[in-house]
Amino acid sequence: MEPWTLRLALHSQKDTLSPGADKMTVTCPQCRHPAVYDESNPYRPFCSKRCKLIDLGTWASEGYAIPGESVVPVEEAADESKRPEKR
Repeated sequence: MEPWTLRLALHSQKDTLSPGADKMTVTCPQCRHPAVYDESNPYRPFCSKRCKLIDLGTWASEGYAIPGESVVPVEEAADESKRPEKR
């Protein structure tokens, strides 16, 4: 199987709970590998600690953004930059 077909197969895999199965499998939002979604996986919905930390790092570095208006109006932000630093 070509690498791109494997990635396509993993990417198109749906979250499933097979008939008779006791564990639901979801697609890891970071690497797209299957991940067990129950108490046995402390990193759910991620497949591993690594994927969870990569996602956390992206949020922390503001790599993800929620669209919408700024919380601080532009005038207030400009006023704060003119204030002297506290010592």
